[in-house]
Amino acid sequence: MLFASEAKKLKFVITAFSWHDNINYPKKLITYLADAEDSKVKAIYTLLEREMLEEDSVELTDEQMSILESERELHLSGQSKSYSREEARQIIKGERDF
Repeated sequence: MLFASEAKKLKFVITAFSWHDNINYPKKLITYLADAEDSKVKAIYTLLEREMLEEDSVELTDEQMSILESERELHLSGQSKSYSREEARQIIKGERDF
């Protein structure tokens, strides 16, 4: 059995969580950052920086690293052919043969 004061607290908590779940966080954050002081923007960026860097990085397996190292050695020794960015684009588009 809930007392009236406990029922009010429970209703407040449920209402707070319902309101909390409906917030458009990206929009609210962008709006806040647009007017925030540089020091606050920098602090928020610092908190998120590691995560952003991790999302941009690719982690290769040992097998993939081994293949990459082998291919690099072949390239450096002149035993394999390399292509410029433009040559690769032409090959992809079928405008040039290997």
